[in-house]
Amino acid sequence: MEHKKNNRICFLFMFFLFCSVLIAVNAYADTIIDNRDVATSKTGTWSVSCGSGSYGVDSVFGRNGSTFTWRFTPSQSGNYQVSMWWTYRDSRSTSVPVDIEYSGGTAGVVVNQKLNGSTWNVLGPYPFVAGVSYKVTVKAQPIPTSDSTTCADAVRFAYLGGGTGNIAPQAVIVSINPNPALPGQTVTFAGSGTDNDGTITGYSWRSSNGEVSSTSATFGKTFSEGSYTIYFKVQDNKDAWSQEVNRTLQVSGQTSTTEHVYVGALFDSKSTYFISVLRDMGAMQQGDIWKYTNTSNNKTYIVHFLDNLESTKQAMYSEDSVIILQGHANYGLGGVYSTIAESTQKVISDLYYMDDDRLLNWSSPWVALNVKSCIETHAFPNWWPVFQDGTSAIMPYVFGDPLGDPPYNYYITYQVAGDSKYYNTGIQRFPDSGRPAWDSTPNGTHPSPANPVHLQYYITNTDTSPITRLCGTRICPRPHYGSKTFVFRKENEIDKDELKYKKMIYVSCNTGNYYLDTFQHGIMFYTLAGSGGQPAYIFLKAYLEGKSDHEIWELIQDVQPSYDYYDFSRRPSEQ
Repeated sequence: MEHKKNNRICFLFMFFLFCSVLIAVNAYADTIIDNRDVATSKTGTWSVSCGSGSYGVDSVFGRNGSTFTWRFTPSQSGNYQVSMWWTYRDSRSTSVPVDIEYSGGTAGVVVNQKLNGSTWNVLGPYPFVAGVSYKVTVKAQPIPTSDSTTCADAVRFAYLGGGTGNIAPQAVIVSINPNPALPGQTVTFAGSGTDNDGTITGYSWRSSNGEVSSTSATFGKTFSEGSYTIYFKVQDNKDAWSQEVNRTLQVSGQTSTTEHVYVGALFDSKSTYFISVLRDMGAMQQGDIWKYTNTSNNKTYIVHFLDNLESTKQAMYSEDSVIILQGHANYGLGGVYSTIAESTQKVISDLYYMDDDRLLNWSSPWVALNVKSCIETHAFPNWWPVFQDGTSAIMPYVFGDPLGDPPYNYYITYQVAGDSKYYNTGIQRFPDSGRPAWDSTPNGTHPSPANPVHLQYYITNTDTSPITRLCGTRICPRPHYGSKTFVFRKENEIDKDELKYKKMIYVSCNTGNYYLDTFQHGIMFYTLAGSGGQPAYIFLKAYLEGKSDHEIWELIQDVQPSYDYYDFSRRPSEQ
């Protein structure tokens, strides 16, 4: 009897233990909503995608403003980590807006669907109340303001525990510069934070040896020789602190720091001028590179000369590189390298298409150019605004076109690492269009043709009278304004998320208006008017001499007062 009684007790214990585990699992299990689930809805057209690696049976894709929504109704109040799954295709958009409803309102994030396909991508922690229905919505980007397609697949809600109270903020160390540093040299620290249900009100820096102590977002300090672990955290408006993040700072007076400088003479082939600068400074040639040591700042500079598009792209992806580009801006079409013969003759006859293999599309999504001038005086006699597949690259002139809406003027905006907000550079993309510029800050929004107030930003042309003017041997396309016609690129051949250079100068006409949509990394020197080649040589010499950004800018301004520079790791108020 005692044996049977013990068995019953054991059975009951195991049964209750099993039920407790089952209840706990059910309470804390992730909620995953797939694109085929009933808790979804959509507007516009969504079709089954060919992208592999979908979460469930398949994924879908949409274009041009279509929306896809997942509805989440939690059975338990608390904080949940929200993640999204998408499939990869070459046509995916790099800037898909996602709206996340939660108990405190609606958060907007932007995701790059060309990265991290077929895996869970964390969008952040958010509080939810049991029994209330919340929406997560993606909006497919208009054609052709970004790449062609937006994917909708699955969304996951992972229970984190707690009630629906405050969510701790997240901290990001934006930069520690320079690193490594010399003893006694001022090191500048910059940090930021995000808070999904409030604002950042406090900052705290420290180091393991007590050398660092600051409550500012940015500050500067000198160090003695050594290795320092730097810690940073942020506080929100409800007094909650983030987890600390850390980075190592190396300070050494013994080892010379090596920097790599890449010089790309595009449609000019005037590398001889750069070489003269290096020789005059005492640099030594070693094979295909030049080496210069600056004893005053303990740095050795390795100067590389670029002569093709792929090497230029890789230089931009190289950590802490310095890039000097000099040559035609091609009205914003992108970069083209010429041969010596083409530079001498000032013509490139085998450039034909908008997506031509000789053209590296690092332009903004839209380009306004004088087609006649591009063909007849800008050295591309056989180019035409068409893609290699035969489709036209010309943008709509009026509303109601199947290709989408007409272009609009806008301020070029950017984001800072760790901050979901968009910031205004103050630079217009099409300043000569005669239209006011749309400001997308702080949420990255676009104007809507359905809103009468927004129509002032769009650039349209309802004139349908015959055109007889010739562009080369063909009838010129109709301009959108003045003599300029809008064309669009299918995709940016530069992956903005892979840019790792720390400093760049683009010496050509209007490079600020043309290219700051793409080159939003590190410190960028650019022009807002016409420019010759001399500032490129001034920049090279001054940089190797160890001059500051402001000192370099002053030297260039003395020659051509159309230059400026911008630090894309900082907000406008921090410039």
